[in-house]
Amino acid sequence: MSTIYTGQSSSKVNAFAFSPDHSFLAVANWKIIITDILTGKEFRSLITPSMTEYIYTIAYSRDGKTLISAGSTKDIRLWNTGSGRESGLLTGHKLAVNKVVVSPNGKLLASASNDGTVRLWDTQTWRALHTLKGHEQEINAVAFSSDSRFVVSGSTDKMVLVWNALSGELIHSFVGHTRLVAAVAFSPDDRLVVSSGWDSQINIWSMETGNGIGSLTGHPNGIHKLCFLPRTGELLSVSYDRFRKSSNVKLWDISARKELNSLTGDFYNIEVSQNGNYLAIAKPNRQIMVSHINDLSAKTFGQLKAEIAQPEDQGKESAENGTENDDRKVAAPRRHDNRYELGDVFEPTQVLNEHSSSRINSLAFSSDGSLLASASWKLSLMDVESGDTKYNLIEFVKTGYIYALAFNPKGNLFAAAGTDKFIRIFETSSGNEKGQIEGHNQVINSLAFHPNGYLLASGGNDGWVKTWDTRKESEIDSFHEHEDAVTSVAFSSDGRFLASAGNDKIAVLWNAGTGKKKHTLVGHSRPVTCVAFSPNAKFLATGSWDRSIKLWNLETGLEEICLAGHPVGIDFIAFSPNGKMMIASGYNRVRKLSIMRLWDIEKKSTVAALSGNFYTLALSDEKIAFAYTNRTIQISKVPVFEPETFKHLEALLHAYVAEDQRPDPEKRVKA
Repeated sequence: MSTIYTGQSSSKVNAFAFSPDHSFLAVANWKIIITDILTGKEFRSLITPSMTEYIYTIAYSRDGKTLISAGSTKDIRLWNTGSGRESGLLTGHKLAVNKVVVSPNGKLLASASNDGTVRLWDTQTWRALHTLKGHEQEINAVAFSSDSRFVVSGSTDKMVLVWNALSGELIHSFVGHTRLVAAVAFSPDDRLVVSSGWDSQINIWSMETGNGIGSLTGHPNGIHKLCFLPRTGELLSVSYDRFRKSSNVKLWDISARKELNSLTGDFYNIEVSQNGNYLAIAKPNRQIMVSHINDLSAKTFGQLKAEIAQPEDQGKESAENGTENDDRKVAAPRRHDNRYELGDVFEPTQVLNEHSSSRINSLAFSSDGSLLASASWKLSLMDVESGDTKYNLIEFVKTGYIYALAFNPKGNLFAAAGTDKFIRIFETSSGNEKGQIEGHNQVINSLAFHPNGYLLASGGNDGWVKTWDTRKESEIDSFHEHEDAVTSVAFSSDGRFLASAGNDKIAVLWNAGTGKKKHTLVGHSRPVTCVAFSPNAKFLATGSWDRSIKLWNLETGLEEICLAGHPVGIDFIAFSPNGKMMIASGYNRVRKLSIMRLWDIEKKSTVAALSGNFYTLALSDEKIAFAYTNRTIQISKVPVFEPETFKHLEALLHAYVAEDQRPDPEKRVKA
């Protein structure tokens, strides 16, 4: 094995594609770079019309004259590889396209989308032939049989479906995975289908009987790639450990159900050429390597080990720690207990009674503090000064529950989202619904407006972070770095950065202008539930159910400060206007009350603490709002970030009956 080309990508490599004659390698992320493998020189640079489009997948036509690309937009682009110009656009998908693949005979193109469909296209006319419907969630993988008669797809719904590529008829439904399916492939003789996903196993299915006939286990993490080697028929599988930034590659003898060889290497993406003679590798440092290998097989696997392997104990440690596939994960943090004991609340400047027929799940102030939005099964907008409800905007009794609220900086718009998967935009002046945005396929947990007033970010249980143009009600970009529910999103005050947090125990920092990932912040031991930027936009704070707050340097991505020792898991954090103090709050489900602490960041110490039976709160300047289970909202004007004032807040608490006997709404409607 010999390295014939080493290059550098401008950002993370999402996809590789070798040209049919193996002379060129196409690399995709925000753009597509085609490189001459032998000379190492750039041959073409293909740039999409919109710089916000992120390319997930690419494929060459059989004759090599056309390159097909798709990604964060709904469209599939066709490129003339000779001129480097866009030659066509295939429309029809409603959401992002995750995979495109050309059939072995070159006559068909299959595309798999987040809209839950596979589309088949005629590569001569580029007309749509069939829309294959059967999956309930986004489709992550698609592959053709060697005779081009069948196509297989794998989805987040854990299903593997096989279709007749000529008629569009569903042939088999394979059920057996316990987590999402990320990769599928036909065996060289087309008698078997193999599939893999985040459950870390490879399932083997019979095309003749439609039954599962075995599985292969041993990967330490979720398996995102499968391919049969052209010459030996051995199966290559790849899993990636995002925390250690390394991959585990295994070779298998399918007939014997036996692992032949394994290595752990410092890379995250790998592609084998159609003839098996070339191997492309993408590393976390954005380095790209292309190597020539005469016959990649179990016998020559040692050459690959020498080229890219790292010490075996690193992979073992990853497996022991269960870094990616720890199934002891929790749903996006939401409080479901609707019963509270007698408790204390702040002395209010306003008491807004009987807001809702059920618990109030979310509160949000407008930027000037004059308006307060509250959400449960219904959505209301209130005047803070008078305490009057301005508008009862919408009721979700039949469709779900509202979890996320956000005002834009001007205060003329606010957004709401929840279990019905729609984002609704409202005008605060009239209460009219300005529009609806659709794109997530599971519950939406968090919303945040950009300082420009029209860019909106959202995060949901589907693991996606998405950005939207609220003027056009259209998706700008989408990111899928989280392996579990996204619990919180936020923009920095200068608009440069977007942060997201998730149940996978990480936070991710993005460049809000380019959409490129800047840092993955790893350090919490339990789900990260909330994020907040410092007022000077130099630090990101993350709060977690591990009872700690971590402050991260935005430029280096390194942890600067850890505020540990909160009595319960944290689900709310906020910086003081001068950035020197921080409030953290968490809910004790046993005692049925919230515990709030005021931290001096520089001293890394708690300067004041209190508890009360509130479970939702919002802050704006010197105003603080609390929600209780008797459907009462209380607003106080208190300088909460002053230590001396905070210490005396508990003296303002008074006994308050907050017992609510209504059924838990989570038991009435299943999200």
